[in-house]
Amino acid sequence: MASPKKINLGVFPAGEIPYDFDHTFLDSDKTPIDLTGWTVNVEIEGPGVGPYGTGTMLISDPANGVTTYAWAAIDFTDFGKYEMLIWVTNGTYQLGSDLITYEVYDGPGPTP
Repeated sequence: MASPKKINLGVFPAGEIPYDFDHTFLDSDKTPIDLTGWTVNVEIEGPGVGPYGTGTMLISDPANGVTTYAWAAIDFTDFGKYEMLIWVTNGTYQLGSDLITYEVYDGPGPTP
């Protein structure tokens, strides 16, 4: 796998549920890793007790190494900083994604 990097998604108001997040797993030559037959899960740590990462996680384009996470409302409820990691495994190898970060703030007015 290529050297991991940190992906900052930015800041979001509490209550927002953004579009699905896609992440592509690449090898050291930056070629997509074929994830056919692999399984995927997501781990999200945040400022509260969670359970974060309860949205839908899937391998959306296995041949091109693409995973997709459909956010859950809880992922944007507690104010503060979050870290997310996507894991894929085929039973022999287990690969972690780049470190994905984002922040949730208390916007003006009530949270919808």
